[in-house]
Amino acid sequence: MLKILLSEKAEKDLDEMDNDTYIQFDRYFDKLCKSLSTRKRPGRHLKHGVPSPVENVGPGRIIYEVKGDTLIILRCFVNHKDYEKWYKSL
Repeated sequence: MLKILLSEKAEKDLDEMDNDTYIQFDRYFDKLCKSLSTRKRPGRHLKHGVPSPVENVGPGRIIYEVKGDTLIILRCFVNHKDYEKWYKSL
């Protein structure tokens, strides 16, 4: 199984979430690790040429990379509106 590493921005995103949302994201990290261990390639990619895959967590989004045996969580967004604002700023 993959190890999980959070970027500083992802840690800040998670710290700002309410407890129920945080638990939902935390559970999804484990699910994503198991899923990526069996998949040959990651999920769908961001638009606008950003090479990082994105996963939906309810109305939220996780932006991540896989390097070797490590799942690196780059960003976490509680809702699509915040996610959309972020990727349009790129």
